[in-house]
Parts: sequence; structure tokens; C-alpha cells
Amino acid sequence: MIRRPPSGTRGRYLLIIVVLLLGGAFAGYVTHLLVFGADWAGVTSACLSSVAELVPGEAVAERQQALSACRASVEHRLALCCVAGSLLTLAVAALLAWLLPRRLLRRLGTLRPASEALRARAAEIADQLGVRRAPAVSVGPWDLREPFTVRANGTNQIVLPPGVRRLPAAHLDAVLRHETAHVAAGDVTLVWLTRSLLWALPLILPVPLVVAAFTGGLGDVPFWLEYAGRGALLWAAGYLLARGVMRDREHEADAHAALAGSGPALTALLGAAPAFAPLRARLRRLLAMHPSPVRRAAFLDERPPGIPAVIAVIAAALAVSVWTFGATIALSGFLATPLEPYSQLLTGLLAGALLAVTWGLALWPQSPGARPPRAAMAGLAVGVGVGLVLTLDPNAMFVVSGSGDGRELVYLPLGMAGAGGCTLALTAAAARPGLSRQWLVTAVLSAAAFAGALWIGSVMAAVPSPVFAAIGLPDGLISRLWTAGFLGTWRNVLAGGAAVFAVAIAVSLGRRAVPVAATGLLAGLSALAVRWLTPLSTVEPHQAAERDWCTAAAAGFALVLLLLGLRGAAGLGDALLAGPVAALTVAAGVLLRYLPDFEDPLFSASIYTSRALSMLALLTLTVGAAAGLIPSRPPAPGRRAWLIAVLGAAVAAALTLAVLLPDGLFLSAADPQALL
Repeated sequence: MIRRPPSGTRGRYLLIIVVLLLGGAFAGYVTHLLVFGADWAGVTSACLSSVAELVPGEAVAERQQALSACRASVEHRLALCCVAGSLLTLAVAALLAWLLPRRLLRRLGTLRPASEALRARAAEIADQLGVRRAPAVSVGPWDLREPFTVRANGTNQIVLPPGVRRLPAAHLDAVLRHETAHVAAGDVTLVWLTRSLLWALPLILPVPLVVAAFTGGLGDVPFWLEYAGRGALLWAAGYLLARGVMRDREHEADAHAALAGSGPALTALLGAAPAFAPLRARLRRLLAMHPSPVRRAAFLDERPPGIPAVIAVIAAALAVSVWTFGATIALSGFLATPLEPYSQLLTGLLAGALLAVTWGLALWPQSPGARPPRAAMAGLAVGVGVGLVLTLDPNAMFVVSGSGDGRELVYLPLGMAGAGGCTLALTAAAARPGLSRQWLVTAVLSAAAFAGALWIGSVMAAVPSPVFAAIGLPDGLISRLWTAGFLGTWRNVLAGGAAVFAVAIAVSLGRRAVPVAATGLLAGLSALAVRWLTPLSTVEPHQAAERDWCTAAAAGFALVLLLLGLRGAAGLGDALLAGPVAALTVAAGVLLRYLPDFEDPLFSASIYTSRALSMLALLTLTVGAAAGLIPSRPPAPGRRAWLIAVLGAAVAAALTLAVLLPDGLFLSAADPQALL
């Protein structure tokens, strides 16, 4: 049985479906403004006035809770309107997905059943490709030129042109394998649902205009131009992504058929296929959902890995739109409920999962020696920025970050590109025999990395400057990393994430995990020696603890920089294990030295380990994008591996010394515990 490898194609189908449903929610959102906007504004204004009178100004938390409870009914109605728009879009699309395949078959007329020998051969091929229920095979009318696969009346059906009966046996097998590969991919229904959504969204988006015509809301021309522009951009992005998915679907079916032995026959068939007419070639290539025979043949010869830059930009932009506008809807729906604080996190997890199965799995596996996916990495970073600027709701960034001053355009693309680098590191570590199922773990961890990058980037952009002044730090990148890594309320989550990544990498590396961990141990001991042997000025107790945290983070980050620079994504994979080991070695050394002085050893251990690992995770995100720019190389054999371990210890010592010597740069003036 020859199964298809993991692919990001199905994930991109899911992204298209979610985004187009979000377009329906956008129409519901605008419809709510037209029908219930005045009532919403009146209730909100009344709630603000009543809460200001009932709750003192100093009780910020109580005031916000009272305001949420007062406004809950109108916000829940807003969320219901958005959900109704999505459900209406889905209902129209489901109806079209049911009608269109049947309409296509009806247009073809009466189909003739294939010969017994042809059906038997199709059943053998289905079993070879792992299809449990073989598709039915029919022969179409005389004017049918290309075979296709459709699902109607509860079964998959391959419709062949009459001319295939004159093909040689190997060529006929190639056609059957290609069409059966679509059934094996399980995306026949998804194809029709995606096409139907592309038809349904233009039918739903004008609904607010119809409502405005009856309510007298057509006078605001700039508003409707903006609405039409955002809706058109969303549909165009969905179409381009769908076009890319359809083309990749054909390439993957060709690749699956080639793995089953039909490679030469497919190449011959594609070489004999007619090319596009010269006068219409460019337009047809631009709009066609299927790749040209020339491109399909070239793909079989080269099989380029990865994801095109344009598709990477669109996928990232749409995923960010899911996060930003989805957070707006979720916040309204969860207002005054236990889920209200997690609105942004839940939509971030959805966006991260969509990126993991679209961007991440498209690059599986990133084997050592492969060309770095520079275009895909650049497309990811650019797409995040585009998605932030061209989101459906212009005010959405105030919901997810509370900033809106442009800082999110720096922190979010940088963090998301770093999360993409961690995804490449996971795939590179898993690219060895015996780990065919590792892609599922990689997808889950990649989703967590992308969601975490969205969360961290938005909160870093929202941290007000007075926080830095309160602890004696200037407002800049170093101070924001300092507060996010050492003072952020998420440090335990980040530390846990770094530990989980380290365990996953250790499992993927197998026996090689031992020398990689030993590299981290040696670097940690080297940094610890520098910390204790370097003469430093006497400082406050909390500043001395900060030196220990910085030493631990520097030891791990030194290995990240070294291994990433030497071996690209594969080196970053090793660093995701060696770096935490180095940081924990420093933390353990400090804890053992001062253990008798700690009033609560367990609490002190949690502080030292969580802050070191959380800062290391943040620093790794800032440089992780380089994994998509530097070629991924195999590990050094034998003695060279230990030489790299010694070099890592030296780099860790040097970086620790560079952090410790300028006392005032990385130390706070106030006790950070007072702010926790």
C-alpha cells in the first residue's frame, strides 16, 4: 500500500473555508450596525454613565466587570448576528456543493459504465493507494476531453473520456492512479465546498446593502466603498489561495501516482497534452484552477518542496485576519462569561492551528541539505503585516493588542517568523526513518508556537512605557524583552512550552539527543563559571538574582545562535534541546549554591527556572526566522561534534561575560517583585 505523504493542502482548504465564513460574519457584523447600531450605542452610553456613578474610579477591575455585565446583552446580540452571517454563508455553500456536482453530471448526459476489466483494474489501483472503497468508473460522452472525479449520490465517481480506451495499459493506469489519488487524499468533497463558498460569499456580502436600502443607510458612501473594498480583497485572497490549493492538489495527485509506478507514463501523457492557445495563454494561466501540462511535467521532474511566496503571504494574512476579526467576535460573544479573558487566546489558537497545517506541513519534511525556504519565510513575515493592516475590522488591533500605534507591525511579524523557524526545526529533527507519525506532534507544537507568537507580540506591543520607567528601564527592545521574559505573567507558560519543545526534540533525535544535551550541559557549566569568577560590583539582592537569570538565558541563547548559524533549521532543532539544558544547568547551579539562604526553595526554583526558560524562548523567537534563510546541514560526525560542544561552551562564556560586565544595561532600578 502506497500512502500519500503529509501535506498542507487539506489545511489550506480549512483556512479557505474559515476565512470565507468569516466574510459571512463580516456581512452579519455590518448588518447589525444597520439594524441595531443605534440601540447598541445607546445601551453602551447608558452603561458607561451608570457604572461611573455606581463604582468608584479607583476600583478599575470592579468597574470593568460591571460595565461588561451591563453591556453583555447587546454584545451577545452582535456576536449572534456575526454567527448568523457565517451560518447563512455555509448553508448557501452547502446547497451549491450539493447542486453543482449533480448539475455537472446532468450536463454530461447518460454515462456508460466502464468495462468489467477497467473496473477491476480501478479496484486494484484503489487498493494499492489505500482507498478502502473503490470509486465507481464511468465513461462520458464523445466530446469529453479530460477525466475528472466527483462525489454525488454518496459515492466517488471517476468519469473518463471515451478516448482513454485507446491508450496503452501503462498510460491508462496512470490516469486511473491520478484520479484515484484524489479520492485517497479525501478532498473531493472539500473541492466542491471550497468552490461553492467562493460562489456563496458574493451572494451574502451584498445583504447589508439591501438592508441599508430599506433603512436609509446608503448615504455614507466612504463607508460602503471601504466595505466593498475589504469584502473584495477577502474574496480575491480566498480565490488566489483556492487556486493555489487546486494546483497543488493536482501536483500531489501526480506525485502519489508516480510513487505507485506511473511516473514515466504521466510524463508521456502530459508531454502529449495540447498547450494553451497563444493569444489566451497568459490570461488562462492566471485564472486557471489547474496547472498547465507543462508545469505538471516539470513538477514530476523536479518536485520542488515548500510553498510559493505569494501563497505564503496570502495564507499568513488570512490567518491573522481570522485572529483579529475573530477576537472581536469572540470578545462580544464571551463578554461577562468565564471565557471572556480567553477570547484572544482562543482565536489565536485557531489562527495558529491554521498556519501550522498550511504553512508548516507544506514544508514537511525539511531534511538536512534541502534548500532553505527563504520565499516561504519572507512570505510568512510579510503576510502577517499585510493581515494586520488589511483586517476586516480596522479597530480589531485595539481588541487584540490595545495599541494600534504601529508597534505590532514589528513585534508580530518578527515573532511569527520566529515561530516559523521553530516549525522548520521540528520538521528537520523529525526527518529521519521511523518517524512517519511525528508530523502530528509537529503540527500540534507548531500551532502552539504560532499562537504563542501572536499572544506575545500583541502584548509586547501593548505594554505602556510607564511600566519601564517604574522599574528603571528605557522604553526599547531590550527593556521589552526584559519585561516580557522576566516579568511577564505568561513566563510559566513560556517555560513550559520550551520544556515541551525540548522533550519533543529529544524524542525525535533518538540516541543523538545525548550528545546534544551534553553540549547544553557543558555550555551551562561554562556560563556558570563565568558568573561566579567574574568580579562584579555589589548590587541589591534582586539585581543579583537578575544577573543569574541573564546568565542562564545567555548560556542557552549562545547555543541557539551558534547552532542556528552553523546548521540552519537542523541546528535550531538541536538548540531547542541544548539551549534549555544550558539554562537549567545555570539555574540548578545557582539554586544549589544558595539553597540554605532561600526561605522557600520550591518557589525560588520555580522563579529561576521559569524566568530563564521564558527569556530563552523569547530570544529564540527573535532570531528563529534565520532557520528559513540558512541552509539546513546534517550534524557533525564523531570528534567534530565534540569540537562544536567545546565551541558552544566558549561562546556561552563570551556572551555571558558581555551581559554581565555592563551592570546597568540589564539590571532594573526597582525591585521587580513589587510589580508582580
